[in-house]
Formats: sequence, structure tokens, C-alpha cells
Amino acid sequence: MDNGFARCFARWLGTGFASAGLTAAAWLTASAAASADETAASSEGAGAFAPIAPLRDSGLIASNARVAAEADDEANLAAEAPDDADDEASAQDVDVDEREAADANDPKYPDQFTLGDLENQWSDTWENDLQYTNIGIDWDVPITMSDGTVLKANVYRPLNDDGTPVDEQLPVIVNITPYTKLASMAIDSIMIPHYGENWVNFFGDMYMPPGLKGLEQLLQGFNSGFFQELGVDRRLLQSGYAQVVVDQRGTGFSQGTWQVLGKREQLDDKEVVEWASEQPWSNGKVGMTGVSYSAINQLQAAQQHPKGLKALFPVVPSADLVADVVAPGGGVGVGFLPYWLSLINFMKVLPDLSASAGGTYDWQWADDRRKEVFVKLDLLAQALNTPDIDKVAEYYLDSLDEDSPILQEVQRRQAQGQSMGQILVAIARTGSPWRDKALSEGDPHRIPLDVANFADETSPWRKDLITDVSKVDVPTFVVGGWHDLFVNSEVRLLNELPLPPSEKKVLIGDWYHFTTGSGLGKYPNPPRMDVLARAWFDHWLKGIDNGIDTFAPATFFSQSGGSGVWTNADEWPRKGMEYQKLYLSGQQAMSTAFSMLDGSLAEQPDEDENGHWISFGLTNMCSRDMNQPFLGFMAWIDACHIDSRIAELNGLTFTSAPVEEQTVISGPIAVHLNTVQQNKDGYWDVTVNDVDEFGQSTVLSTGQLVVSLRGLNESKTTRLPDGTVVDPYPVLDFANWRPVEPGDPTPIDVGVVPTDATLEPGHRLRVDVFASNFPKSIPIWPLMDDMRLAPQLLELDPDSPSWVVLPVNRNIPGVS
Repeated sequence: MDNGFARCFARWLGTGFASAGLTAAAWLTASAAASADETAASSEGAGAFAPIAPLRDSGLIASNARVAAEADDEANLAAEAPDDADDEASAQDVDVDEREAADANDPKYPDQFTLGDLENQWSDTWENDLQYTNIGIDWDVPITMSDGTVLKANVYRPLNDDGTPVDEQLPVIVNITPYTKLASMAIDSIMIPHYGENWVNFFGDMYMPPGLKGLEQLLQGFNSGFFQELGVDRRLLQSGYAQVVVDQRGTGFSQGTWQVLGKREQLDDKEVVEWASEQPWSNGKVGMTGVSYSAINQLQAAQQHPKGLKALFPVVPSADLVADVVAPGGGVGVGFLPYWLSLINFMKVLPDLSASAGGTYDWQWADDRRKEVFVKLDLLAQALNTPDIDKVAEYYLDSLDEDSPILQEVQRRQAQGQSMGQILVAIARTGSPWRDKALSEGDPHRIPLDVANFADETSPWRKDLITDVSKVDVPTFVVGGWHDLFVNSEVRLLNELPLPPSEKKVLIGDWYHFTTGSGLGKYPNPPRMDVLARAWFDHWLKGIDNGIDTFAPATFFSQSGGSGVWTNADEWPRKGMEYQKLYLSGQQAMSTAFSMLDGSLAEQPDEDENGHWISFGLTNMCSRDMNQPFLGFMAWIDACHIDSRIAELNGLTFTSAPVEEQTVISGPIAVHLNTVQQNKDGYWDVTVNDVDEFGQSTVLSTGQLVVSLRGLNESKTTRLPDGTVVDPYPVLDFANWRPVEPGDPTPIDVGVVPTDATLEPGHRLRVDVFASNFPKSIPIWPLMDDMRLAPQLLELDPDSPSWVVLPVNRNIPGVS
């Protein structure tokens, strides 16, 4: 057992992170040089859950002084400021008390979240109730899987004052990561309580001027508890837990080939949890934590019911990776997948130089890495380079003998009206006796095997990407973001997890993937993420009756035109929602001068038929759909984050009349479009926006669809009694590929990711329609070849209208 940070930095530096290690070391040195009084004071203020003046204009936090500074002259502010620092602090406390009382007695929203005694108690416990001071680390502990593959883990345990591990058996927190333990070690080194934490809090408490709210959101994620869930939470360990951080199979220092959430990898997750429960220093109770990939594998482990698993705390998880990020609406997620796959493929070949220097280099690890260096990158390249499907089919058909049974099968399907592309994919499906003959690993004229698996929803690889959350039977606390990659899964988990309300919680903020948690722990928002995790694990792993089971099942940030407020709900969609249909109309709404069409949303279809052309464009490179695959790192400027008017330059906009009363939108949304393509395929992207009285158009949610993949899985699609689709689930499978007849009207139902928002009086609802969504996603090459990026026509036909249907608590007025 080693508790020296020097070793951690040595390993970190030895694997290529020298500059980051030196930076962290400098931070630690600078902090350690501060006086004892200053350190105590700053740590007290940084870690405590202290009320801070609320920000209403961004949904995050800001001081009243800053808001006032935007409205008043600096000199006036200086004149009004108290002379004495103590008087100023006292006056600030009074202001906080008054605001708390006002919010509690007269909340702006009916379901508005308010801080209570329990939340403050959890924060106080997290800050002050620590049993141990020092933490020791066992490095690269081998864990042998049932197939003989050895995974490597770092085991963190509390130490006695003499530096020996505590004798007490403790509950264990497991984090299984593909980003290597090196990343966890680096985060742990920076986040040392009272030292590195001070610097993190310094950045996390920064406020940006108007126009840079995205940067403010990114910075305020630093001290939200996000990094503790991503790496190692020392305060949690000091309160009496052990933690095991494991390199996923084929990544970090673990042996094997990376499977990207495949079946063998899922079995590893189960076996690691059971290993942790059986160790002599474990009390047999295991919780899991982690972010993104390490949140997905929590759900995958839980569906297998491993022995000892008692609770989950997944941060930004997915339960349906195909619909969420691999191929949303049929478009390949090129904005995220290439750099993400490249990052992990790079990190997984970083060698353990410390082991090499000590003569314990793992040659099996090296052999495994040589077997497959670029995992799944070849699939991505093939998907974007596979030739036209009908051409592949023609080549394949010509290669068959006249008496071939496959040819007879092709002719039988042709007689049923199937296209050659559909026939080829059907023949290549899993279980087909002709599968091996239809596919090829090297022939450029045939469909590559990996692409066929990707295009077949019945293939084992596709099935592995969907988690059966109906089998999850342990208490689960989900944290997500409305603009996260996986929000489509996150928000649905509240209804899909088969758990009572006391055992499942979903907290969703106005966040991207990497800004998740921003603003938590600052008044009047919910507690920090690590505070909630501590309370969750204390309750379910230690049996402490701390009231976390009474926390609202749904704690959602209700979006409102670039701002919003935190709310509580017992169910989702919220009570009192009814679906309203608003029709897309060519009548001018007089709401924007920027878009290609300033159309309106009306309560009845247009009386006259008209159509509007729209072409492929790049304005979505300045939009929330651009920021989503880049995890929020590109959302620094509000013009490409909160405001969508630049993106709308290449879109058709349809805007309602202003609402007169506060109007809540809560649940799945669908946009029905009557489209016409010039070629055999098309690609449509829609957003649903909140337009304020100044014209700022803020995206609430988004959806997209490749026209040839418009077929719906009816078992997963929700319709109203009259048949109107309100929550479509397209079948993203080439066996259901349906090319269109150029020039013919083709109705499609585009699913918009479920959301929760509030239109304030004077605000309008807007639907934006685009013919592309680059760089978030693009169709694979065969489909792109079919559409040729030709202009597309949206027909506004009274006999076949287009509409948006959304759940509201009161009707939104149409433009008359």
C-alpha cells in the first residue's frame, strides 16, 4: 500500500503527461506555500455548501453585484458598497436570507426546487464528517477474468495514522474506465482536498460577461463534483469507503482487445463487481460510479445482477447508443465518433514504463495491442466509404450461378417488390445460410462484414449497444444534461427503470456532456454531484437514514429562453400535459429577418398549397447541435450556444404567436413533415426553440432523420388515439431501407429528443427545419450518394399538412 503522490506523478510523467504533471505540481506547491490561516479559510469557503446570489439570466449562478454592474455605473456601485468587510458580509447574509424566504413563499414556478434542511445536511456531512485523513493506493492490482484475461486496477483504501490500511471492512465503489487509470490518477492529484481544490474552486467560481455564458458554464463545472465522479472522490474515501478503478479490457494497462461495450466486456463488468465484493477488505456491498462510458457500463453490469451490487450513480449514461450517438436518425455521428475512437485507441497503447523499468513489463499486454490497433475506426471508415448499395447488389447478382439457390431467393423477394439493396441486406443478416457468400472482408465491390453488422439491428454487435434497463434492480441515481449526447436515454430512464420512486432519481440540467454539473452547489441550485453521491451511497451501502430516498424522482432544470429554473416532479412528463398540434404555415410570422422563410405555426393547416426549397448548408456549425458532439467545449460564445439565429440563416423557421401565460412543455415531441426529394433519399433536421421578446432563438431540443430510414418500430413508437405519432422510433436497419421516388411527396415523422421547458409570457415557440446537420452527423456514403446533397422541398399542403405535436399544460396560440 502506497500513499505517496510522488509515485503517482512519476507514473503520470513516465507515460507522456509531463506538462500536465508539472502544472499540477506547481498548483500544489503554490497552494502549500499559502499560510495556514489562508488555507483553512479558503478550504472552508470552497468546500462548504454556502449560499451564493442566484443568476436568473443563464440558469447558472451569478452574484447580484454582477447583475447590478451590468445595469449601473461602477462608480455608483462603489459608492453603495459597505466600507467595512464585516458589514458587507453581514448585509450579504441578510440578502441571502431574504431571497431564500421569498423563493420559498412565492416561487416563480409551481414545481420550483427549493433548498431544504436535508440538502444542507448532506452538504455539511460531505464537508465535515470524515473518518480518515490519509488514503493509500495499491497500484495495478491484477484481476483475472473467467477467460484468463488480466485486468489492472488501482485500489484506494483509507489509512491509519501510522500509514497502514484500516482493518475495518468497508463498502467498495467501483469505476471501470476505458480512459486509463492514468486519467483518474491525474484528476486525483489535482483534486487534493484543501490544496488543488482551491485552484479548481477559483476557476469554478468565475463569472463571464454577457455573450460568454457558455464559457462560464464550462468553468463552473470545475467545482460541481463532476471530476470526483470522473476520477477518484477522496472525501468519499475519507468517510469510510474503498474504491477500485479498473482499466477496461483492452485499454489502459489491462490485457485483451477493447470490445467497445461488447458482450465479453459486459461480463467483465459483472466479474469485477463480484471480485470487489469478495475481497477481505470489503464488507460485500458494492456501488458503482463514473461518467459517460463508465456510466453506461454501470447499467450493463446491473442488468446481469452481480453479487454484492447495491447502488449505481451513473453520470451521463446511455441505454441506446445507436439512437443516441452512433446513428441518430440514421446519420452517423461523425462529430463525435472519430475523435473519441482515436482518443481511446491512442490512450490504450500508452505503455506502463514504470513496470518496464522495474522488470515486470506485461508482454501479453503488448501482444494484445498489436492484434487490433485501431478498434472500430475501420468500421467508421468503411461506413463512410461503402459504395452504393444497389451497385453492390448488381455486382453480387452477376456473380451468382443460374441455378444458385441464392438467385432463387433474390427473384422471390423481387416479386414481393423489395429493392435489390433490401434483398442484399436481408440475405446478409445474421443467421442467413448465405451470409458468408454475400459478405466479404476484402472485396471492394461487396458490403464489408462490419458494415453489415452495423446495418443489421438483429446482429449481436447492435444488440450489445442497447441495455435492457428493465433488468436493473438496484437503486440508481442518474445525472444528465438536456444537451448531452445521451439525453434521449437519460430522461427516459425515469420511466424505464423498474424501481420504486425511492430507489430511482434523475437529475437533468441545462448541460452538455462535459459541462454536466455546472452550477450545482451554488444557491439556489441542488447540491454538488459528489454531495449527492455521498448521500446516495451512505443510504444504500451503509444503511444511513439521511432522507436521500425522499429526494424528488425528477429534478429537472426547466429551460426558458437561455435561462430557467430548477424544478421537482414526481413523474415525467409532468402532470397535466396534453398534446397540441400546431401546423407549419407559409404565412409570415414577422418574427425574424434572418431565416430563409419566416413562416408561422398555426392552429389550422394553410388553405393554399405552397412549397419551400431548402439546401444543404454549414450554418449548423454555429449551433447547439455543433456543441453537443464536442461535449460543450465549443460553446464559449453565446451566438453559437444560446442563440440560434446564425444557424437559422440556412433554415426554414415557423413561429407561433406570443404566449400570454407561463406555458410548460414536458415530454417527447414529434415533427411531421411532408417532404419531396429530387433524388432517391434526403436528410432532414429540426429543432424546437424558445424565442424571447428580443428575438433570441434558443434551441430546446433537436431531432433528425434520413428519409429512406423513415420506417418505424411500432412496438417502440407512441401514437395518439387518432394515430398521430408523438414519439417515433425509426428502424435504423438496411433491411427496412426504403428509397423514395424522386419528385413524389414522402411524409416523415422526425423524433425530437424529449425535453422539459417553460415559455414565459411574451415568448414564442419556433420550429426550425434544415436539410443537413453537419458536423453532428451525416448519412453513410451509400445514402449520401443517393441524396447527392440536392435541394429538398417541404410541401405545405392543406390535404397533407406538416405539423409539430408537443405536450403542453396549456395551448400555445397559433398565428392567425
